[in-house]
Amino acid sequence: MEKIITELKSWLENLKGATLPEFDNLPDVSLYMDQIVSYIETILEPYSRDEQKMITSFMVNNYVKAKIINAPTLKRYDKNQLSYLIAICLLKQITSMGNMAVLLNKDHFSSENGEFYNHFINLHNEIKNTVYQKTVINFEKAEKGDKPTSKTKKKKETTPTDLTHEDVKKNLINLSLKLMIESELNKMVAERILYELGKETYSDTKVFSPKPVEVKFEKKKDIFETKRIKKVNKEKENKLN
Repeated sequence: MEKIITELKSWLENLKGATLPEFDNLPDVSLYMDQIVSYIETILEPYSRDEQKMITSFMVNNYVKAKIINAPTLKRYDKNQLSYLIAICLLKQITSMGNMAVLLNKDHFSSENGEFYNHFINLHNEIKNTVYQKTVINFEKAEKGDKPTSKTKKKKETTPTDLTHEDVKKNLINLSLKLMIESELNKMVAERILYELGKETYSDTKVFSPKPVEVKFEKKKDIFETKRIKKVNKEKENKLN
């Protein structure tokens, strides 16, 4: 069991040290699909499991069809589209495409200057450090036989102020984003714990790979979500015209 704890701590340290590139540090040149997939796989490697793909061309095409990201120009994706794809790859594990469409709606954040992306990575780093500290404590408690804790520091109450409808809406979007990032990181830690425990239980690591039927189901679900969002977008456009 000490070996498992050591492996988990080592993985957690690597996760803590992983940093997402800021918007200004993303490639300035537009990239083709295979370059987009390769680039994102590389920078998100610390957040993935060996047998699971963080992104595929199939996924990217679905996000374009659902208008969650803009369509490429001459089959090339610019840094704005790339930044959204990075965030989507991390959040898609814990929410639907429909929710993603609401979160990434251009009414909430500008898509041209990296406003959403920089806000996202700042939040992600902040929450990741909190999750790291809490998880280290829980690993130590597990070694000693103590009960794990999920308590967080209580924040000071703030005095209510007069806010517009748009202010409240943006605050709710921000709250949703924070909760999703926290859920994504906690899910990642939980799955890594089970992965390390599973390696000790099963000799064949393929046990952890998604089965063909599961992959097929996920693709069908994505296709259904894409068609549904396209229909909603079409109805919205018809109302405006």
